[in-house]
Amino acid sequence: MVNLTADVPTAPNPENAGSQKFVVVHFSIRDTGIGIPLDKQKHLFESFSQVDASTTRKYGGTGLGLAISSQLVQLMGGSIWVNSIAGEGATFHFTITAEVGATASIYLPLDQKRILVVEENEAQRTAVIAHLLHDGATGIAAETANGALRLVEGSAKFDAVLINLQLTGTDGLALALQINEILKGTELPIVLLAPKGFRHGDTAITPVNVTGTVTKPLRRQQLRKMLIRAIGGQSAEPTSASNRDEEAKSMAARFPLRIMLVEDNLINQKVAVRLLEQIGYQAEIANNGQEAVDAFTRSAYDLIFMDLQMPELDGLEATRKIRELEQRLGAGRVKKSVIIALTANAIPGDRERCLDAGMDDYLSKPVRPEKLTSMIEKWGPNLVANGNETASHVVASETGIKAMTTEANEETTGGPPPVDIEKLRDLGGGNDEGLAELVDLYLNQTADQIEQIQAAITGNTPNEVRRIAHSCAGANATCGMDGLVAPMRNLEKMGMDQDISQAQPQLDKVRVEFDKVQKFLERYRPQ
Repeated sequence: MVNLTADVPTAPNPENAGSQKFVVVHFSIRDTGIGIPLDKQKHLFESFSQVDASTTRKYGGTGLGLAISSQLVQLMGGSIWVNSIAGEGATFHFTITAEVGATASIYLPLDQKRILVVEENEAQRTAVIAHLLHDGATGIAAETANGALRLVEGSAKFDAVLINLQLTGTDGLALALQINEILKGTELPIVLLAPKGFRHGDTAITPVNVTGTVTKPLRRQQLRKMLIRAIGGQSAEPTSASNRDEEAKSMAARFPLRIMLVEDNLINQKVAVRLLEQIGYQAEIANNGQEAVDAFTRSAYDLIFMDLQMPELDGLEATRKIRELEQRLGAGRVKKSVIIALTANAIPGDRERCLDAGMDDYLSKPVRPEKLTSMIEKWGPNLVANGNETASHVVASETGIKAMTTEANEETTGGPPPVDIEKLRDLGGGNDEGLAELVDLYLNQTADQIEQIQAAITGNTPNEVRRIAHSCAGANATCGMDGLVAPMRNLEKMGMDQDISQAQPQLDKVRVEFDKVQKFLERYRPQ
C-alpha cells in the first residue's frame, strides 16, 4: 500500500507577497512493501539500480524510475531521499520549490448557492445533497411538500428548488404552483426530479418557474448542468435528458425514413438499434448480407447501414446485389436507397471498393450518437424531398467516403478503470435495466468469441481468427472496453496475413483484459 501526503507551508498574505514569492513544498510517500537495507539506499537513485536483481523479475521495473524522479525533483529546485528499514517498508521524501500566486481559490460551479431539496426518499435525498456539496452548493432538505412551503415562507433564501415530481399527497408541479403563489412573482427557478420518459407536454399546466427536469437515476453532471443553467436564467429543457424524446420525435417527424441495419455482431447491433430509437427510429435488422438482400426483395428502404465484414455475404457483395435489384426493377418501381458503410478499419483501398460496390457514404465504428445524427441530417433532406426515397440519379458522396483514407480507428491500450460505466449505461438506454441487459450480452458474447478464437488458433484456421477477432474488436470498441481492442486488432491482422503462429500470446492478453472487465462489471452491474 502506498500513501501520499504533502506538507504545504501557509501561503503569505497577498499584500506581503513581494517579501516571499516562493515556498518549499514537502511530499512524503509511504510504501508498506519489502523495505530497503541501509547499505543499498545510497545507490537507489542511480540509473539502472535496484535493491537486488530479483526484484525486477518478481515486482517488475527497470530501475530507471527513481533516477528520473531525482532528476525531475532537481529541476524543480528540490531534493529527494528515503527512510527505510528492511522488511518494514519505506518512506520516500521529496521537496519542490513553488512560486506563490497572488490568490488561491478553487472554482466550484455552484459555489455558495443554496438549493432547497424536496424529496421524500431518504437515500435519494442524501445523494442529491452530496452531489450539491461536491459542486460547492448547500442543500437544505425538506421531506414533504408542507415542509418545503414552510421553508419558502420563512426567512431562508434559496437560489433554486429541486422537487421530486412524485410526492405523497401532491405532486411536484402542484408544489411549484404553490411556491409561485407564495413568492408572488419573484423568480425562483425550480427543477423537477422526474421518472424516465416524463415530458412537460404531458401535463396540462406547467408553472413558469419550472426551468427543466432531471431524470432518474440521477447523475451529478446532469444535475449540475441543469442547475447552472436554471440559476443563470436560461431554460435548460432543450438539452435535458427528459426532453430527448421530444427531440427524437422532431427528427423522426422531419425525416420519416425506413431504415435497415445490417450487422452480425449482437452488441454492435444492440447499441445501434438503441441509438436509432433515441432519435425516433425503429430499424429493421438483418444479421448478415444475405438477410439484407432477402429483406430488400420484400420491402423498400430509404437508408441502409451496412457492415462490411459479415459471414455468408459481406457488406460489399450485399450492396452490389441490392444495386442490381434496383436496376432490374427500374426507377418506376423502386427508388435508389442510400447505403452507408459501417466499418472499424480505415484500410487503403476500402474507399474505392465501397464506391465500386455502390455505397454512398461512410460511418466509422464505434458508432456515436452525434455521428449517427449527423448522417441522418446529411441525407434526410434529400430522401424526404423525393418522397422518402432518393432519386435514381443520387451519386456517391466523395466527402463521406474520402474519410476512409484519413480517419483511423482510435485504439488505446486502456487504463484504469477498464470500463466507462456511465458510457455503457448511456449505450444501454440510460437506465439500469438497459445497462444490465447490455452487460449480460457483452459478457456472454465476448466469452464465446474468445473460445471460438482459441479453437481457430488450435485448428490453424487464420480466416476464422480474422473474422471473429474483427467482430469482437468492434464490439469492445463500441462499448469502450479499450483494453481488449488492441490485441484483438493484432489477432485480426495476423489472420489477414495468414500467419497465426504468434496468435496465442495475443489471445492470452485478451483473456487478462477480459478478466479485468468481468471483475469490474461484477461490482457495478445492476442487480
